[in-house]
Amino acid sequence: MTKESDNYYRYIGRMKPENTKEVLDEYDFSKVKMRNPNNKTYDWDPVRFNDLKSNVISILCEQSCAILGTQDLLITNPEVFVERHHIEITKDSSTGGRFGIHTDDDGPAGGPCQTILYYYNIDENITESQLDFYRSEFPTCSNSASICNNHIACSFQPVTGDVLTFHNGIWHCPGNYKTESKTPVLRGVIAIFIKHPVEPKPVKNKSIGQINKCCSVM
Repeated sequence: MTKESDNYYRYIGRMKPENTKEVLDEYDFSKVKMRNPNNKTYDWDPVRFNDLKSNVISILCEQSCAILGTQDLLITNPEVFVERHHIEITKDSSTGGRFGIHTDDDGPAGGPCQTILYYYNIDENITESQLDFYRSEFPTCSNSASICNNHIACSFQPVTGDVLTFHNGIWHCPGNYKTESKTPVLRGVIAIFIKHPVEPKPVKNKSIGQINKCCSVM
């Protein structure tokens, strides 16, 4: 990691197999009703930080806020969203329908949030499995309509157990991960989103055309 990468993400650490087992036991597909059982992606209903059942997820939220300097976020007992992606691919797998460059406020949290990505399984036979970070949503060269690798600010190459975190509003995109394996190989990720509290908007007093300070949050 470099000073440049610190502007985009911070590395939390590598989790042990027993940590992963606890998380996957809690966020088990067999405990929920899947709309499409063949599509192993699921968003759990949000819970407040203080109500999280997984001790590992709670600790990761605390570590994320400590390393990003956002400890006050947890004091608000924010909503925490958990999304699991359990994707098996082969040499012949389709590459369509993957994420484009995005920020996570358009995801399950539906607004500003802090992100934690827990790579619980990255098969060694998967290539281009990095996470790329960008300075903007549409980083194209002036003479090209395609994304130019020169516009990637930095990349993170995860291995099994790695966890990283980043602030709201960071543009990122998974690599075009693929494999030469004819048998299925697994890319498994738990995404955790700590939602920022939404402050009430100040109310304008129509009679005088000014902000009604009694309704403002100081």
